[in-house]
Amino acid sequence: NYGSDCAWSVDADNDYIYVGGHDGGQMPLGSGGRMRLEKRQKSDGALVAKFVNYDNPGANVVAAVRLDKAGNLYLAGHDVASGARLRVVKVGNTVVDGEHKLSLLWNYTNDPTEFQDEFLGGVFDDQTNSFYAVGYTDGQHSGVLPRWRIERITDTPLAPTQDEPIVLE
Repeated sequence: NYGSDCAWSVDADNDYIYVGGHDGGQMPLGSGGRMRLEKRQKSDGALVAKFVNYDNPGANVVAAVRLDKAGNLYLAGHDVASGARLRVVKVGNTVVDGEHKLSLLWNYTNDPTEFQDEFLGGVFDDQTNSFYAVGYTDGQHSGVLPRWRIERITDTPLAPTQDEPIVLE
């Protein structure tokens, strides 16, 4: 791989660990990176499946990995398409004919400000069928202090919908 490879988050079920971060892929140094998720055996760390997503030029980072009760994975992070945009990616986690597969189910992006917006964590709430992503908006280079950002993204069979974001100042 070119560039940096960084693991940022981990979650687990009974048999596997799920590690998220970014990698340099096969891209020249300085051109960004891909969101990366790996499914590994708990017993020996062996790689079982991987998922990469390069939605746009620039860095694509997974800062948090969370499982729902159905075994799907939610990746919260950001990309730098224009500044930094908030991103949540839902990944299906299936086994077909003995082969483990991680596949894109949907991709949510939001660029609510002209500043740097990043998700750094999140949790899936099975009771409300929602993913809560947390992070910040950082405009300090423009004289605006960083602010907390919390978004609830509801999950439906067809596509995610976004409730009004909760912005704490």
